[in-house]
Amino acid sequence: EEDYEGALACIEEALTASPQDTPLLHYRGYYLHELGRNDDAIRVFEEALAFRPEEIGFHFLIAYAHRTMRQPEAAIAAFDAGIAKRPEQSFLRYHKSNYLRELGRHEQAAAVMDELLAQQPRRYDFSFHKANSLRSLGRHEEAITAIENAIAADPGNPLHQQHKTQSMRLLGWIS
Repeated sequence: EEDYEGALACIEEALTASPQDTPLLHYRGYYLHELGRNDDAIRVFEEALAFRPEEIGFHFLIAYAHRTMRQPEAAIAAFDAGIAKRPEQSFLRYHKSNYLRELGRHEQAAAVMDELLAQQPRRYDFSFHKANSLRSLGRHEEAITAIENAIAADPGNPLHQQHKTQSMRLLGWIS
């Protein structure tokens, strides 16, 4: 029923018996975030990382709290800290790229997608997101190439073809 204060009280009580319980720390941070106490949430997520440094999900939660507080550089730093710990994982890079697109940093977002595509070249979502950044930069020929990769990997998705057609129209290739 979204009684975050009540839920937080229950979590606090449970943490007295098990202060390093990672799921409890996750929920504690989540409830603090939901209550708008993002600085406290970040401290909890950082505390959880001290117990479970390999858990990159906490980096995502820290980044999200910074995003909520409109602190883009801190959010990006949180993504990067998790990426440095687990460079083989795509999760944080993917979300970092989406956030960079949200910020209008399309060149950086496309570069992150290039990193992901180097690891997993058949991921149509990576190609499509890269294409969207390139389209935002007005680089439609490159966007079409990226969209064609998405179409090859996911031929049944009409959105891919629609974006390709829009770029082709903007280039004057079709009317």
